[in-house]
Parts: sequence; C-alpha cells; structure tokens
Amino acid sequence: LQAYQCAVDGCADLAEQGVQAYANYDEGDGRNVASQPQLGGFGAAMEALAAPLREARALQLGKAASAVRWREAGGGGVCVECEDGSVLRAQAVCLALPLLPLRALRFEPELPERTRTALSQQALGQVEKVYVTLKRVAQSVDDEAECDDDGFASLQLLWTASGAPAGAAHAQPRWPRRLYGLHQSAHEARGDAAAHRDATLTLVGWLTGKAAAEVSGRPSSELLPEIATELAPFWAQLPRWAPISCVATCW
Repeated sequence: LQAYQCAVDGCADLAEQGVQAYANYDEGDGRNVASQPQLGGFGAAMEALAAPLREARALQLGKAASAVRWREAGGGGVCVECEDGSVLRAQAVCLALPLLPLRALRFEPELPERTRTALSQQALGQVEKVYVTLKRVAQSVDDEAECDDDGFASLQLLWTASGAPAGAAHAQPRWPRRLYGLHQSAHEARGDAAAHRDATLTLVGWLTGKAAAEVSGRPSSELLPEIATELAPFWAQLPRWAPISCVATCW
C-alpha cells in the first residue's frame, strides 16, 4: 500500500510528500484552459502567448543560459550570458526554472545566503511516465464471442511479493512490478469503444524512485520485451490486444 501511494504521489518515500499536497492536486487533460477556453489546449495557449513575441522578434529559442549578471551600480539592468557566448540585456529578468537548472545557473553577484540555503535544501524525487501502446490483434470468431475487452479503460496491477525464479540466469527487471496501474488518457477513455476496433490504444503509468531511474532515457526496443514479459499474466486477460511499444519519459 505504501509503494502504491508513493506511485500516486510521485515520490520515493512518503516522508517526502505530504497528504495535503496530494489532496490539492488536480490533473488537467490539456483541453480546458480556463484563461483561454476558445483555444482548446495548452499547446494552443502557449502559441497564442508566443505569437506577439515572435512578431516583435523578441522570442529567443535554443538559448541555454549559463549566468545572470546584474550590471554595475549606476548602469542598471541585467545581463544573461548564454552557453553559445551571446549576451541578452534587459532591465529585469523573471526566472521560471526547474530546481536543477536553477542550481546550475551562475549569479553575479551571488544570490543572498538565505536564498542559496533554501535552494540547497530542496529535493526532487525522480518520476517518469511510461506509455504502453497496444494494438488490436485478430481473433477467431469463437474468441470474439468470449471476449469483452473492447471497452476497458485501465489495468489495475496487484503484485505478490515473489521475486525472480530461483536459479534464474539473469535478474528480472524490477521496474514493471512498480507499476500499479495503466490507464487510458482522459481523451481516449471518453471515446467510443467501437472506435478502438482494428486500431491502437495507449495506456499511461507512473514510476518513481529507483524504478523511474531504471527506465529513464531507455529506448522502446529495451523496455518493450521487459514489460511484455513481466506483465504477461495481465496481457493474457486482454487477448484482443498486444503491446507493441513502451516509451518512458526522461524528466
């Protein structure tokens, strides 16, 4: 139960995550942007914000910042040095960075000691999303009559404590056993079951901690055989579907 809660909360240890934070979490499906409902998605909303910047030629992409320097007294403003050697100058800078890139950024003069201490004491657990794509496979007429898995929306995974078989030549990958559910996206789950006939469908799961590190950045050619083998008892319950791809994020 604790491992399942860690997967839900996105942390490696319950001591790292408070219940209140989870209770306040509200996942959006990307199609309902409150400030711009007519846009129909986060990507469209970001594009609408970027458009006037592009027109003004004020949008700089592909610029990895390496340092932020406040100008000398009397000069005012701030300079942002980029890894390619270019320098951007402005009256002020608003930083919106993840924790690790923020720590890597050099500030001249240094940030106040209180701020540096706060940054050093913050921690992030590793979390990865796993996307498993299934393809509908042909079945005999008899099998079709016995199956009723067209409309399934998720797999709930319940694991025993057993490990790799005794005498196994190689240790089995452990990350698939840290998945406690694979779910369709909200968009796919709302679709008609008939629309999935002769098609593909993608399920999403979450991994945290060491299990997340096991999959991060690895190709589908490595992950697919592992999840196909470890989840074989579950796939057997969905005879109309077969896993054809397994992709993990690299956060």
